[in-house]
Formats: sequence, C-alpha cells, structure tokens
Amino acid sequence: MTDLIIRKSHPIVEAGYKLSIAEQRIILLSLAKLDNRNTEQSKVTLYAMDYARTFGLSEKTAYTELSKASKRLYERSIVLKGEDETTEFRWIESRTKYHKGEGRISFEFSRRVLPYLFELDKKLGYTQYELLSVSGFTSNYSIRIYELAVKLLGMRNQSISVEELRRILQLETKYKEFRELNKFVIKVAVNEINEKSDLLLNIAPLKQGRKVVALEFKVTKKTKPLTSKKTDSSRIIYGVFEEKSRPQVAKNSLAEGDWAAENYNRAIKKMREDMILKTRFIDDDLHNIPTNWLKVIKKYASIINRSLSRDITTELDRRNAK
Repeated sequence: MTDLIIRKSHPIVEAGYKLSIAEQRIILLSLAKLDNRNTEQSKVTLYAMDYARTFGLSEKTAYTELSKASKRLYERSIVLKGEDETTEFRWIESRTKYHKGEGRISFEFSRRVLPYLFELDKKLGYTQYELLSVSGFTSNYSIRIYELAVKLLGMRNQSISVEELRRILQLETKYKEFRELNKFVIKVAVNEINEKSDLLLNIAPLKQGRKVVALEFKVTKKTKPLTSKKTDSSRIIYGVFEEKSRPQVAKNSLAEGDWAAENYNRAIKKMREDMILKTRFIDDDLHNIPTNWLKVIKKYASIINRSLSRDITTELDRRNAK
C-alpha cells in the first residue's frame, strides 16, 4: 500500500465539506487508484477486498461500509470559497451503484470536481501524501486536519483562524464553545495523527484577549527509524515503564520527536494491554489513570503534544492539592 499516493488541489483541501469516515475512505482509495494526469479517467470501481486490505478491516465490515456509504455519497457536496463567490457542487455525477453479490461499487466523479482532482498544477497548488499515513484513522476530522497539516508543512505562516477551520469542517453550528471544539475535534485529530501517521503535530491556540481566534500548527515529519541498529538500551522510569533510552540528539530536533513518539506509543500500548487505559484516547480518562503512568505520558507529551501535557499537569496538580 506504500505506493498509493493521494493528491488533492489546495482548493479542495481548504474546501468546506463533511464526509463520514467511510465516505472519505472511498474518495481517498479512488484517488489513489486513478492516474491524476488523465482527466478522462473519472469512472471508478472499488472492490470490498481492496477496501478491507487498505484500511485493516474484515471483508464483512468492508462490505457493510461500502454498501451504506455508497448510498449516501451522492448527497454529499463540496463548497469552494473564492474571493468573490462561493461555489457548491457534488463529489460524484450520479448515484453510486453497489453491485450486490460482487462485492464492488462503481461511480463517476462529477465534471465540476475533476479539475481539482486531476488537473493539478503549480497555479492551483496541491497537497500530496501516502494513503498509508491516514489509513489507520477512525475520525473523519483527523483526515481533514492531517491534510491541512501537510499543506502547511514547510510554509512560513502555519496558522489558521478558528472560524476558517469551522468552515472547512462545516462546524459553524456545532461545538460553538472553543473548549468543545478542542476536546471533540482538535485533540482527537492531534492524538490520532501523532500516534498513527508520519507527522508530529502540535496545535496551539492564539488569543485576542481571552478569546481563542486562531490556531498555530507546528508540524514536523517523523524520520524513518533505522532498522539496522540494534543497540537501543532501556531503563525503567517511574517504576512502571521500560523506556528506550534517549539518543544523543539536540533538544527540539526531529530525532528527539521520533524518540518521544516511539516511547509514547509503546506506553499507550502497554497501558491498553494491562487494562489501565480503557477509553479510546488517553485524555478521555485522565482522572482514572495511575499517577506514575500519567508522569510517563507527560514526559513524552511535553515534546510531541503540549496540549495533552498541560491537561496532565492540571490533573497532577489537582491530585497534589488533595
């Protein structure tokens, strides 16, 4: 699956639309399988077997997702916001066909969307990444925020207004308080991106007075681990976790981030195996996690996820105040 590449024009990455996780998977797998240099190649056929293998699902689950999502996809639209006007059009030309008994669906991308998917040039600009990087995501918000992070990677201005993010995710009437948006959208996405993708992402709020008005994306690429070296040493920290020792690297470097991310993911896995962490994400259950394990997670979160680190500090302070 490493050769499945997604390319989307910047206007699509920044467009306002809302798709379920299954609908997004259908669009992404379709884009990865088509040649985006061929503007005539708008017709798509997807097989449940390929869908299951790509996203790590059972074939039964893949059949169910394709059947349900294919029925809804025709109703979904994209809203492009230009300087002078707003344009809305469908993703696909006509209703998706689910071929019962054959385990496949077929559809055709709409003529209005084709230029933004297949005529990619420097004028529009485009975002490119491997499908593998998002294939493990379970939140539809994670995919959209990941794409924004990839677009912003390497750019001088890595910030976006809160209202713009709401427009992109079509959340104008949902999660009106920033703390709700942060808890149910931003933190969920950041956790998944850091745990499952090729990026390390930290999103910091920018305020005007007391109001959060924008978000600063701090994005770095994870460096690929060197498999040839087997000299890693380890030690027990806080009496509960076997940490892979920190390499001799500069503070705030990519290598330090990779080390922190590796230990963070190992710690989360160990907590799940030992039934210490029972919720989907760690920040959903901070009150019930033992203090020593919170200290372990805080050590790595302070490098790769400062928002989570602050939440853990607040919880530890609460316990110490008792």
